Amino acid sequence: MGYWNGRNRKTILSNTRVVLLDLILSRKDANISGPEKFDRAIKAISRIRGASIVIIFSNTTDDPADFEEAYSRKKGKFPGVIAQQKMQKDNLKNPNELIHLIERSVKEHPEVRLALLLESVIDSSKDGAFQSTLGHNVDVVASLVKIMERQAGKEGLRHELVDNIIRLLSRHAHSGQAYEELSGVLDEMLEKNPQVPASASLLSLLMYYQPHKEKPWTGDIFQTGKTDGRDIAIIITPACDLAFNKSGFVTVAFGFSLTQETLDNHENMLFRKDDTLRDLALEQKKVANTGGSIVAYENKIKKRIDCYTNTGKYLPAWAHVLHHVDLKGNMLPVCLDLNDVERVPIEKLENKRGRWNRITRLDSPFIEALLQKFGGHLSRIGVPDVNFSLKMFTERAGKL
Repeated sequence: MGYWNGRNRKTILSNTRVVLLDLILSRKDANISGPEKFDRAIKAISRIRGASIVIIFSNTTDDPADFEEAYSRKKGKFPGVIAQQKMQKDNLKNPNELIHLIERSVKEHPEVRLALLLESVIDSSKDGAFQSTLGHNVDVVASLVKIMERQAGKEGLRHELVDNIIRLLSRHAHSGQAYEELSGVLDEMLEKNPQVPASASLLSLLMYYQPHKEKPWTGDIFQTGKTDGRDIAIIITPACDLAFNKSGFVTVAFGFSLTQETLDNHENMLFRKDDTLRDLALEQKKVANTGGSIVAYENKIKKRIDCYTNTGKYLPAWAHVLHHVDLKGNMLPVCLDLNDVERVPIEKLENKRGRWNRITRLDSPFIEALLQKFGGHLSRIGVPDVNFSLKMFTERAGKL
């Protein structure tokens, strides 16, 4: 249970999924006739993180739809559900009536039930993961932390610990009552005809994330600020080589965003890099200069470009295309040139006043797929030293 008194501005309510909201949080607001009377209630639920279902529990005659409209005007779409059923506080005679209202409201929204079940799955998996790790005595836990510190260094220890615990959570997450109940809710979701089709932003969510106050790391994608067409770069240095600040440099592969201008202009980067496109463009230009028809060449160029923007077929060995990269609100494909690599100082990437700007990080397993493709240029991909005999691990760790 969580409660906000409406006064502490620092309060943030986390892990909140069911909200009982009084629309009138000040007596002075009860006499306001316009949507301004909801301002305090809107500020209240703005302090709730994550998706939730809001149930109106208030001595007002206002319709939940009116409140939802007022919220959308002030804050945009509510990140959750505002239930259409409500209850006046004065009408409550038995606490069970409120419980039944909550149950009915949740039952009407499978997306809320899905969120509640997933939280139950995560909660139960935490018990198993913590029992096998943090449930031991302090010496065992300290030894486990030391192993991770040997892999990632103190700078990367938090990242390494969290990643390992999350991986352990996933091992314990595929069993239990909540996990079994997921099938029913998922079937219900699959039966729906979504009004919102699959979009590039949804696919991007599964491929990338924005690191928060983290140092440059494997998979980080930057806008370079270069004017030669190579406006994109990605860090391809293995993560193990970034631990302990082993080097002040990282290896990046340069690339270019496949904007409409890049695709239309035969002088741009894609036509300079791709031999087939370059030859087709030259032939097209020759035919055009003699007054011949260039329709066939236009079709061939369009079909070749489609290999980069859609099909991914018949690409040269150097090319690796990443789709759905969010470039200032535009979802665009990016073409990386795995032959065009450079060593770049880390301090250059961290300079907030510099031209390099980190826009996102390529997540697993997509970064591993990229590194595997780049593996022909590397002596090794780089993995933690855990897959050694205990003797070898101890000897190697002692040299750090």
